[in-house]
Amino acid sequence: MDTINKLARAFNRFPGIGPRQAKRFVYFLLKEGGNTTKELQRLLEELPNEVSQCRECFRYHTDHSCRYCTDEQRTRDVLLVVATDADLDSIERSHTFNGMYFVLGGTISLTEREPEKFVRIRELLERTKTVTPSEIIMAFAANSEGDNTIDYLRSLLADSGMKLSTLGRGLSTGSELEYADTDTIRNALEGRK
Repeated sequence: MDTINKLARAFNRFPGIGPRQAKRFVYFLLKEGGNTTKELQRLLEELPNEVSQCRECFRYHTDHSCRYCTDEQRTRDVLLVVATDADLDSIERSHTFNGMYFVLGGTISLTEREPEKFVRIRELLERTKTVTPSEIIMAFAANSEGDNTIDYLRSLLADSGMKLSTLGRGLSTGSELEYADTDTIRNALEGRK
């Protein structure tokens, strides 16, 4: 396999990138020339050294410490659980939520028998013991995997005494939080159940 196809295959592994779009990335880099490629290479090499993962919320950040977990102005007794960092960013852009976060690391598929191997279930349970929020908001995509994740977390946390809520269905079924506009996220948070 030649270098063009190898690089296209690497880009194709990114979420939401199909084979044709991956090839367009390769051709774009070839057209742009060496400076763009060198800059991309430099940034990729810096990525593991410049980015940390918060030990409390598991969000990736480039700050010295997680700005959400260390912000004393945030409400500490409400924990919003999201699947990914992109979902957290979308919630923050809505300027509607001022509590704490937890990035689960994905959702649970309907066929998954051992979700603890793929998402941060154990870490979430530990977090709820150390922080003891009065409410946990489960903010997942309005699709079958999001619903399955909510059902699984509800079963684990049912006896915790914490209020368990989900986003209101201001989000349409099948939509991803990452792509929702701020008004939709605001309505979903305000209409949570």
